[in-house]
Amino acid sequence: MTIDISCVSTNLWVGAHDAISHVLPGFHALALCAREHQPTQGQLRFRGQVVRAPIPDSALDDRELSLVLQATKVLTEHVVKRRRVLVTCSAGVNRSCLVAGMVLANTTRMSVDEIIDRLRARRHPNALYNAFFRDVLGKFRRPRR
Repeated sequence: MTIDISCVSTNLWVGAHDAISHVLPGFHALALCAREHQPTQGQLRFRGQVVRAPIPDSALDDRELSLVLQATKVLTEHVVKRRRVLVTCSAGVNRSCLVAGMVLANTTRMSVDEIIDRLRARRHPNALYNAFFRDVLGKFRRPRR
């Protein structure tokens, strides 16, 4: 059985919402970014940390942006500690790639363009086609020294 997930960097994976219906051994954190796919803890077959960032696939208001930043912080901590993370949304193309891109921005020296190229090469050619999400990534990309 194939699960729709892609490794975009060491310990960082991106997938579609159907991945959450599978047992995910070896993953320590699961991020649920699709507002329309927020199963209860009892519905999940996952036993690690569940990070909820239910956002729309459009421009984000301040509350939704705060959810993205909170999720990014938690997931970055997992990746830095070499724990495997899976970030999901409906198709695994925009919302999950925004959050995964933010984690990459926090854990690598990659530029925004390099992050987008990486996500498109390893996840989907249309990853982060949402211009607003690309702008968010650019705004919160911290320069590395």
